[in-house]
Amino acid sequence: MSELFKKTVEHLPQILVKNANAMMLRMAAGMQQAIRADSGLENATFCMLVLKTASSTLAVEFERAMAESMAALRRDTGKAQFSISGFSLSIVPLEPVASTAKADFQPSTAAFDKLCAKAAALGVRGLGRFNKDVMLECVVEAFGKSRVGAPDVATMLPYLRRALNDELLRLYAKLDAL
Repeated sequence: MSELFKKTVEHLPQILVKNANAMMLRMAAGMQQAIRADSGLENATFCMLVLKTASSTLAVEFERAMAESMAALRRDTGKAQFSISGFSLSIVPLEPVASTAKADFQPSTAAFDKLCAKAAALGVRGLGRFNKDVMLECVVEAFGKSRVGAPDVATMLPYLRRALNDELLRLYAKLDAL
């Protein structure tokens, strides 16, 4: 069992790149569902339309960003070097977002910490490089290179974080089951 887990962690960069397209499509669908359910969002229909029209571009750009990030991790630079071009999170006020973002990622952070503890107990190294920050940077880069404008991204950012949290929970559960 630990050998399968170790091999999977070794090949995680390739696995993530291979599944990036499907992951982004699931995240976009989750975002659309959450936006549809939010009665307090004034322009929910517009946000859903933007997501629907941009989802294929988002999936392609997420896969590209994931491939670049995983290549950087494979080169063992210690930290992926992201090239977020054309987009900046500075459009969003950082103080309230930081606390909300932390809350949005609590379930996946707890699952990741548990998974890292399992990895350490089994002597598996390198899992810590695949935390939510790597994925979040890739998602942000995908939005930056898609046809979604910065104001729309700012509106959808809370839904994006929750969709990414759900996707990370699925990923970490699969790894934990090995």
